[in-house]
Formats: sequence, structure tokens, C-alpha cells
Amino acid sequence: MKKIKRVLSGFIATATLLTGTAFPVSATTYDQCDLNKDGYVGVADAAIFNKYLAGSYYVPNYNILDFNKSLTVDAADAEYIYAKLYGTSYEACYWSRANENDNNKDTYPNVDFPAVSGFTPDAYASNTAGREYRRYSYTQKKELAPYTLTPTLGDLNSVANSRGVIGVDDRYRANGTECTGIVRLVTTCNGVNYLGTGFIVGDHQIVTNAHCVYKDNLWPSDIKINLYNESGQMTNKELHWVEAHIPSNYTNGSVIYDYALITVKEDLSEYNCVYFSIGNSYNLTTNDYASVPLYLTGCPGTVHGISNKNPDNINDNNIFYLYSAEGRILSSNYSYMLSCNIDASNGQSGSPIYTITQNKVGNSTYYTYTALGIYKGGKKDGISNEYIYNGGPLITKYHLQFYNNNPNASYIVD
Repeated sequence: MKKIKRVLSGFIATATLLTGTAFPVSATTYDQCDLNKDGYVGVADAAIFNKYLAGSYYVPNYNILDFNKSLTVDAADAEYIYAKLYGTSYEACYWSRANENDNNKDTYPNVDFPAVSGFTPDAYASNTAGREYRRYSYTQKKELAPYTLTPTLGDLNSVANSRGVIGVDDRYRANGTECTGIVRLVTTCNGVNYLGTGFIVGDHQIVTNAHCVYKDNLWPSDIKINLYNESGQMTNKELHWVEAHIPSNYTNGSVIYDYALITVKEDLSEYNCVYFSIGNSYNLTTNDYASVPLYLTGCPGTVHGISNKNPDNINDNNIFYLYSAEGRILSSNYSYMLSCNIDASNGQSGSPIYTITQNKVGNSTYYTYTALGIYKGGKKDGISNEYIYNGGPLITKYHLQFYNNNPNASYIVD
């Protein structure tokens, strides 16, 4: 059976094909990109980094792979190492949509990456305990045998139960390239339709919450998936799901296991979609991320108390729009939870909680959209009954393996 083809980014997919001249460095003072410590930044180093981001190679001190010092190991770091391979310059900074969207109520300046006082080791990074997953085949209409994915520790030779608006509803109509990487989900379970969101991470892979595809101990009888254009408007392009995968330990209300994989038969590289990067974040604290704009974009059922239909024609019930909000990280349970002050509501479950990085390599400027977490819900203050944060599961090495290096996932229609 043909398995998932992994495409993390244009550069990463071709890492092992690079043949440029190696970038020489001192034999005693190693360059940070010289991962195998052979005195050169070359193709072998790019291949090692590719393995990590593809979920097939893990190290407990993964902060050393954060070449651009952004607090996240993601596709933007790949651009850094490839720039060295090609001998071109590289600059990067977190980017704020407020600079280009007048509808945003807050204004944040372009900011450089924050300083990190020191790396706080992630206990889960060196834990090689496996996770068991369940999968359901839409074409066979049955649950298939469960499977276990066990991380492989490598050596680099180197040192919220509901959804709510927080205060005033600050969401605005989404408008940006990343809208093409977000999908609308309508899941049917036991004859009831549920609205949700997902985001694209590969040619056939879509990320969402487990509770978006598994309701009341039931697998879906159908999942309708629609793409959006850059204006955040839903298109008539519908994808066809093949399988749904969730952790076997998922239970209703859990956070750590509330993530899912949907595979689709269409090759999304032919749809000109943005692929979200997923990567490990460290020192995920309010202090370290104080100046970093964070986003949550999805398809809410209601916005500002009004149904999310076409606002220009309230009789048009077939057109839905994406909405975004910008905020900050509030705190983190370092092992599995991301909390933020970004507004959301029902229908946005499965949305990416992400950063935007502006990359400048040579004379080219482009953006990387990195999901740090998957939106699940929020928590209310027990006294005022007001929402105090929204959040969801934090992206970890388990997610890298599950989405990017999963030999048990198929997109082939039987």
C-alpha cells in the first residue's frame, strides 16, 4: 500500500539532493549548523536536520537546532542552514499581521526574536515511550488495527473544556496567504453535523483535534472538507478523506491527546496550498514570548454574536469565512499545554495557534507559518465566569512523528 509522501517545505524535501559547495568552518570552533562536527556545514548536516523535522530522529537538547534563535525549531531554521550551503545571507523576524491589516484592533510593531536567558530542558524530549493510535477507514467503513509509534532517540554529536471570547471579541476577517492552508470540517456522527477546523501540513495530511473526528465514542460516517482562498472565503474545492487517526488514550475532555490526523486522497501540492510548519518550541513562557505575535485562525460558527454566514448577503448560507485574532502566549504547562489570550469560539476547534516568520534569504522575502499548538478550548474564571485563556495541545516530537513520519497512514482509496 502506498504510504504518505512527506513534504515539509520546498527546501526540506530536497535536503538530501543538495550538491552545493560545503561551507567551511573552524575545525576547533564548530559552526552551530555543523551538526555532525566534521568541520563543514554541508549536505550531511542538512540531512540530519531534515530527519529531526520529519519526526524520525530525536534529541533531548533540540534547542541547538534553533539556528535563527526564534525559540522554535521549524522550517525557518531549514532556511538558515540552506542559506549557508548556498552562501547567501539570511535574516528573519516575527511578523505581525497588524502591519498589513487595518481591521486588527491592536497594533504591534515588527519585532526581532526575543532573547532567551537559558534553555529549560524538556523532560519529554528524552522520553522514548511510544504512543498507541487508533485509525478508521472511510472507504472500508470500519476501524483498523491499532498501532504504536515509538520515537527514536538520536545523537547529534553535540552539546479548557469550552470555547469563549476573552473580554471583547477582537476577531477580524482573515486575509492572508496562510488561509489557503486551513480547511473547514463538517463531521457527521450519529446523524449530527459538527463544525470544525483543520490545517494542512503535507501533501495528504491535515491536522485537527481528536474531538473533531471522534464524537461520543463514535467514528464519523462522513467528513466534508473545504478549502479557502487567500481572502479567507470558503471555496467549492472539496477534499475527500480516506482515514482518521487519533491517540488510543484520547478521552473526551483530555488535552494532551486531543489531536488527530486526517488523510485525503487529493495531492494538495496541486492546489497551491500553504503548508503549515510544525516544530518544537522551548522556553514557552510569557516572558520569552512577550514580543512575539501569536495567531489563531479558523472557521467559527458565530463571530461578535452573529452567525458566520456571508455578511454581505444574509440569505446566502453556503459561504463561510475564516476569522483571525492576534494575541500572546500567557503560560505553558511545559510538557503538553499552550495557553494564550486569543479569542475563539465553537467551530474553531482544530485551528492552528501559530507564528509568522518573515525570512529574507539573499534578495528573496517569504514567510513561514509555524503551528505551536492546536486550539481545543478555553477556561473560565470560577468567580466572574469570564474566559481567562484559550489553548490546546502543544506541538511536540510525538506530533512530528505522527504527522510527518507515520508509515501506518494511507491516502489510497481501497
